[in-house]
Amino acid sequence: MTTPAPFIPMLTEISALKGKLLHVPDALLKARLALAEAQDRERDAGAAVAEAKAEVEYAVINAVDPTTGKSLHANEAARKAALAKALGEDAAYRAALKEAGLAQSERTQTALDVQRLEDEQRALRAVSDLVCQEVALLIAGR
Repeated sequence: MTTPAPFIPMLTEISALKGKLLHVPDALLKARLALAEAQDRERDAGAAVAEAKAEVEYAVINAVDPTTGKSLHANEAARKAALAKALGEDAAYRAALKEAGLAQSERTQTALDVQRLEDEQRALRAVSDLVCQEVALLIAGR
């Protein structure tokens, strides 16, 4: 009663492959959900940046010289320069901009994780097809 040697390692490989194949769809689902959440956070952070910028822009455009009652920034170039300076000095805008950058980085990382899991799933599927063909050839030889 001898067991052919090629079948012993093949059975352990099949078990390991089966475990990986069963794990990947759950991991991929979790990663896709995390990606959707990251995209939502990025969208919200972008909206916060736009809101903070609009508030600063409103303050700059409507700035009035208290002595004359006229606009502090007489022309478009002066308004643009004052807006750039005010945005650089506004802590809320800088914090929102930083948060938007972090959200974008998180979304990018999560998208890469999803891509990696999709690639892993395709590779595992190809390996499982090869293993099935190899088993079929070994069985057909008997």
